[in-house]
Amino acid sequence: MDERLLTTVLEMGGKSAERVCNSLSMPISDSTLLRLINKAPLPPLDQLKAVGVDDWAYKKRDRYGSILVNLDTGKIVDLLPDREEKSLENWLKKQPEIEVITRDRYHKYVRGATKGAPNALQVTDRWHLLKNLGEAVKRVMIREYSRLSNAIAPKTNSRQSNFPEALPAGKRLPATDGIIKQRFDEMKKLQAKGMSISGISRVLSMNRTTVKKYLSVEVLMRKSYREKGMIESYFNFIKQRMEEVPAIQLNTLWAELREQGYPGAYSTLSEALAYYDIRLGKKKAYKKRPAHKVGKNQIVSTSFRAKVSSQFSPNAFWIPWTWR
Repeated sequence: MDERLLTTVLEMGGKSAERVCNSLSMPISDSTLLRLINKAPLPPLDQLKAVGVDDWAYKKRDRYGSILVNLDTGKIVDLLPDREEKSLENWLKKQPEIEVITRDRYHKYVRGATKGAPNALQVTDRWHLLKNLGEAVKRVMIREYSRLSNAIAPKTNSRQSNFPEALPAGKRLPATDGIIKQRFDEMKKLQAKGMSISGISRVLSMNRTTVKKYLSVEVLMRKSYREKGMIESYFNFIKQRMEEVPAIQLNTLWAELREQGYPGAYSTLSEALAYYDIRLGKKKAYKKRPAHKVGKNQIVSTSFRAKVSSQFSPNAFWIPWTWR
């Protein structure tokens, strides 16, 4: 009977197994079923030739252990209480027949595997390998974007393209205005004068990491926006309603937008309108944002986002495809 109950709880878990057993006239609690698991002996380990090691979390960002998996069967063979080098080393020394170890690039796993199984072949697992490869390719593409663009330009279009004034949302195009573009140009000028990254960060009052990121690219790209679900798709309707009812309230506008198919929540709409400086109801009386400080004795007006559309009354807004 215990064997059948053990099989049931292993397949279904405590609560589910309890309900099934009670329906079969075998009253038993989930705690009793779980005790059967704790009392059951562990199955003997098969001969291990290939084993994978990775970390798992008792509590995320707080405490971690190590999990070891038989790569031939896909089954867990052991759990280690931590992810320290010594724990993995001692476990591997008890399994001298292991020939292959897969792991990530965690340095303690590297040293533990090397000391515990010096003759085993260590392999970086596919997921981490592809992740690291993707990150490396992305860095190269960002750094060499201008060279790649120049290389393929003659094949696609021999004439220099002129960017239209009305750019469709979602395209990745070079930034032409905005505070980020102004700062980017200033960074490039200071770099051309031979100033260091630390010096540029002090002059422009910017984080050193941010300066380094922008100096690594030759062309500053615009931000891309998704068309589906974005407030930009409903600007014409918002403009029309504000012209028809200048005193329209935000909750009324949100209800009407929902009827038009807008999927966002009330708070999402409020934040989106605030981002574009579109004020409704009581918010019309709010003052404009103060000027933005770039560096010592340098002041840039809040018109950095884009040219203001004078057609949108009573408040101006920035066109959605401009660089923030």
